[in-house]
Amino acid sequence: MSLIKFYRADYSTAGITDAVLRELEAAAGHPLAERIDVALRTGTRDPSFLAVNPNGFVPALVLPDGEPLWESVAITAYLGETHGVAAGLWPAATEVVRRAQALKWIAWSNVNLPLHARAIGRVLHGEKEAEEGVQRVREADAEKAKGELRTLLAVLDGGLEGREYLLKEGYSLADTHIWAFMSYVKMLGVDWESLGNLKAWVDRVGAREQLKGL
Repeated sequence: MSLIKFYRADYSTAGITDAVLRELEAAAGHPLAERIDVALRTGTRDPSFLAVNPNGFVPALVLPDGEPLWESVAITAYLGETHGVAAGLWPAATEVVRRAQALKWIAWSNVNLPLHARAIGRVLHGEKEAEEGVQRVREADAEKAKGELRTLLAVLDGGLEGREYLLKEGYSLADTHIWAFMSYVKMLGVDWESLGNLKAWVDRVGAREQLKGL
């Protein structure tokens, strides 16, 4: 069986695909992808990589038929449909409502969470401005983004009310996908300790053997 080529980098959103593949490979009992590390600052601008993803971002795949695939939502859906159904990690095509629910949460996370996370990250990881007043403005913007991000996390907390995982039928790659982004949210200093459903879910998913160390 030909392996998928998976272009990745540490400390990037490729961690989502890393986590999804770990789940699927654990279920399959064998590798599904060849990992290809890409330097974020230089490798993603190399013509050979841009031929795979012209946007210049990881994650990106080259499928066994040679077709490229990018955007982590599309990647998770593809991996789920091709490898996750038999493993019980992705709804079958006949489970129309359950599949829509899984895609709802994955799309929600990719549209909403990175937007505010990047706003915070630009202040936390960017260089200090020369003028103190400008820096105070930027820090105020970061605090506003933290508040907005926490409001979004409250939506996720509400979605977990009365259930262990996002889909009432049990664990799925929707949980894997969103959980993999949460370590970055935590690193930004966004407090979710009072969001009991979310906190318990993060701990529950993180305790899965195949996800330890991510």
